[in-house]
Amino acid sequence: SMLGGGSDRALALEASPGLPNGAESLGEERVQGGSGEEVRMRVRWEPASGQEGLLFPLCFRLFSKAKPELCTPVVHCVHLLVERPQQHFASALSDHRILPPLPPVPATPAAFLGGSALNGSTVEHNGEVHIAAGCLVTIHVTVQRGPYNAHVEAEPSVGIPRGATLEFEESREAGEGVWQDTWRLQWRPSRDFLHRSYPACLLLRDELLAASPPPSTGPAILHPRQQVFCVWYRMALCRACAEGGETLAGVAQRWYGLDWLQLWGANPEVLNPERVGANQELRLGPLYAVKPGDTLARLARRFKLSLSSLRRFNPQVGSGELLYEGQLLCVPPTVCPTAPNPDHPDPDPRP
Repeated sequence: SMLGGGSDRALALEASPGLPNGAESLGEERVQGGSGEEVRMRVRWEPASGQEGLLFPLCFRLFSKAKPELCTPVVHCVHLLVERPQQHFASALSDHRILPPLPPVPATPAAFLGGSALNGSTVEHNGEVHIAAGCLVTIHVTVQRGPYNAHVEAEPSVGIPRGATLEFEESREAGEGVWQDTWRLQWRPSRDFLHRSYPACLLLRDELLAASPPPSTGPAILHPRQQVFCVWYRMALCRACAEGGETLAGVAQRWYGLDWLQLWGANPEVLNPERVGANQELRLGPLYAVKPGDTLARLARRFKLSLSSLRRFNPQVGSGELLYEGQLLCVPPTVCPTAPNPDHPDPDPRP
């Protein structure tokens, strides 16, 4: 209602966001009182099933009918929260005490509580997770919310790595109207993911504070509350995982034709080369620390590898020859190295 202003003043509903579904306007009425004319507008609404836990904006505009171009309209908004029904006894036998209805559950904003890996380690926001090519890594992300829904999705600007999946897992009541939802983020990177860290960012949308777009005039409507949770997958150099039921020879073949006996020698914990444990992490070869004067071409000759093979296992180097002291390189083992060619001796005198 609006008090004073005379017959020139009028109230109207803002077209955006408009009325909630199922609501109706009963129109404007004017009532004369001791303090002047009062303009009222009534809206009647009975929320329907499925609207529980949602927040609906409702905006009214006060304007001048005679001089709309001279008088700036004033917009006033209210937000209607549809409470979830609280269960209680409507009646009871005479020898039982009748309980009053439960008080409304406080509207606690949804928030990320963090994540955890399958090995039990805690994953914080912007934390790192160890991963190797072919390894399936699962992160359980927990969200705390009130008795309304909250949705987790890939954050649009960063997202999750190619091939990763995000699925809802379970919801459990934590007490006093608080719920905890668990979402499962899984990724098994292919051998193309070798050379750096890869981010995965999730977006939490709080449906309690979700609202329609703001009206064209007047104050802005409350926008959805959003939170972002990110993790960084740190790729392990010279490591890979076997698939379920895979043989060591199969792993070696998948990794550009490595010799499976050399691969077995680098992984003595593998007891049976005919059956490697599912998701078991394997060493593809030893690591070499770059020394002053090293180049990829020199190292390839020293370790009896082709330059393309050394690049394939070390994509972090890039297309150039520039190396820095202490940089770690993956050196895939070879079998039966070729004898040095006397016409093209190795220019590197070091052993």
